[in-house]
Parts: sequence; structure tokens; C-alpha cells
Amino acid sequence: MKALKCEMCNSSDIVKDGDFFVCQSCGTKYTVEVAKKLMVEGVVKIDNSKELENLYILARRAKDTDDYEKAKQYYNSILEKDPLSWEAAFYSVYSYAINCTYDEIINCSYTLQNCQKTILELIEKSEDTDTISAIKEICHRLKDIANLYATISRSKFDTLRTSKITVVTKDVSGDYYRRVNESAYILFVLGDTLNNSQYKIKYKKLIISMWKSGVYLLYKHADVMYNREPFTEEIKEYSDKIRIYQSDYVEPNVDLLWRSYDKAKKLNKIVWIAIIDNSIRSNICNSNANNIWQVR
Repeated sequence: MKALKCEMCNSSDIVKDGDFFVCQSCGTKYTVEVAKKLMVEGVVKIDNSKELENLYILARRAKDTDDYEKAKQYYNSILEKDPLSWEAAFYSVYSYAINCTYDEIINCSYTLQNCQKTILELIEKSEDTDTISAIKEICHRLKDIANLYATISRSKFDTLRTSKITVVTKDVSGDYYRRVNESAYILFVLGDTLNNSQYKIKYKKLIISMWKSGVYLLYKHADVMYNREPFTEEIKEYSDKIRIYQSDYVEPNVDLLWRSYDKAKKLNKIVWIAIIDNSIRSNICNSNANNIWQVR
């Protein structure tokens, strides 16, 4: 059903009088052509505040018990009724991303990166939201999921690397790099988004925290990379950004990490050679002892 609404007073009590449509509340007259443009779908306003309150309770309960499948459903329902809710906008994405498969890590990382600007805008426009507390909550959640993605990626890579039937090629190493890199960029992008805000001075500590977390994530997963240059460049880029706010910041020594890793690999080989050598010696001795016993 369609109804006319007056532009002047928003009344829908409009009747046709000769060649005009006349608002009975304020007396404004409209031609037929103008009246056609004022045609809008009739809407019945419903107070759904109680339903929203219940949905928030259910969504938060599911989220706090790590039941992210239900949390996603409840937050999606909230978004349909309240599209300006930053909480629903964030957690509907987060609840899906936290349960993604190994193959979905890169795409989910992109999704988490791309939603941040919109969510920050919703937070800043919300009059009844503690802005800093809300952003801290998002920072905490994104740190968790970024480290989870990187850890899962490392575990898969280590499994392939130590497998007797798998040869670790540049493609395998490159795939690991992309997953860890996009995980770190979940954190970098939030730092960048906050840094681009008009309120960036207020967000200074959070910006530094996100950039540092991204740098450290790359650093701790860089030891096994075949091509170490990209990690080095990104660590340097964001270390330089951190020093804009914190001039005494010292970036992690990636070269030292790699030297330690290479030394550990060599030491590991030496240990295994020693074990094998001792085993061989032991077998020879046992064999000689048996031979001596048999001769006697």
C-alpha cells in the first residue's frame, strides 16, 4: 500500500482537491506531478527495542562462551534491525572469521582488514558508546585472531617441512609467507585506520600497540622463510612508523634471529650425526662381542 507524505509537516493526511493534492494538516498544495514524487511505501513503525535487547543478550552470551556460530546468527539479526550498531557490524564478521578453515585464512584476513574503517566510523558516530573502550575491545580481538591465523599457518608449514614425503618448495614457503603476512596486516591496517582518524592523538597508544603487535608477529614467524627480504622491509616500514610516536623504539633484529635459526639447524644436524655415530659404534661393538662369543 502506498501513501502520500507532506514534505512540510510529514503528515499523510492528504486529499485531492480539484487539480491539486492538499495536506489537511498544514494546507500545502501539490500538483499531480509533484504528488507522484512524494509517493512512498506506507510503513508501520514498530517498537523493537525489547527484541533488540534480547538479541544482544543472546549474542553476547554466545560470544563469551565461544559459540561463534550462534553469535554470528544473533549479530546478523541485530544488524537487520539496527544497521548502525558497531558491535553487530564487527562481531558478525569476527564470528565467521574465527571459525574459518585453513584454506579460508587469507580471504578472512582481507575481510577483517576491509571492515575496520566502517566499524571505526560507526563507533565514532555512536553517542552512547565509550569510544576508547570499544576500540580496545576490537584491538584485543584482532590480536587474538591474527596470532591464531599465524600459528595455524606455521603449524601447517612445519608439518610439511618435517614430512618425509613433502619437499618444501618456494611455492610452499611463499604460501606460508602470504598467510602470516595477511595476518599481520589485520593489525597493521587497524593501526593505519586509527592513525588516519581525526582523533589520532587520542588513539596514540592503541596505534603504537597495533603496529608493534604486527611487527612482532612477522618477526617471530620469519625464521624459516626462504625469501627473507619482504619480512625485513615490512618490519622496517612499520618500525619507522612507530618511531614517529616513540622515537626510542628499537625494531627486532631479524638478522640475529636468522643467524640463531641457522646455527640451531647446524647444531641439530651435528646432534643427529653424533646420535647416529654412537648408534653405529654401539652396533659394531655388540656385533664384535657376539662374534667373540661365537668364536669361543
